[in-house]
Amino acid sequence: MASFELFGAIGLLANSSTARLTIGVEFSVSVAVPLTGIQFESPPGAGGLPSQVAVFDIVAAAVVSGTQMTPSWSGGGAGGGLNTCTYSSPVTLVTGNKYQCCVFCDGSVSANWFSSIANYWTSGPGASGIVSGPLSAPSNASSAGGQDMVASGPVSIAQPNITENGKNYGISPIVTVTPAGSGLLMASFP
Repeated sequence: MASFELFGAIGLLANSSTARLTIGVEFSVSVAVPLTGIQFESPPGAGGLPSQVAVFDIVAAAVVSGTQMTPSWSGGGAGGGLNTCTYSSPVTLVTGNKYQCCVFCDGSVSANWFSSIANYWTSGPGASGIVSGPLSAPSNASSAGGQDMVASGPVSIAQPNITENGKNYGISPIVTVTPAGSGLLMASFP
């Protein structure tokens, strides 16, 4: 099987806040594929990891069924770079939908929990969008409401609705495709 995410470690620096926030990234898929996990980059000095994850359907303004959960993170841990949570029952994402892959922290951390790279989606590496296998993320200008949307102050994960300045928060969906010849169908993508 081959797994795809939008990007690996992007080099986040210590920063930000202990605030209760949902942060995310907009993306779509070129073929129907299973969402198998979510990746989050935890910056140096972070005091905790997100307490909830979910994928939102932007048009329906609702959580995609089966994607909201309290994650069990594996990887570098708080402050240790890339972390991944895996879905025990993958959810199939379909073409034609715009999604937001989101993480939420309840504000109970002792130090910052996230960071960002400003202008990543406006004049940085994401200014023309990003394509990785069947995943694509639009630039800030091409996204539904801004590529760096946040939801401030909810008591649990909420669909982001506030735009910042094209920031990348180091969040990515993970999708997995099955190789040809395995007896299973493999998605083909541009």
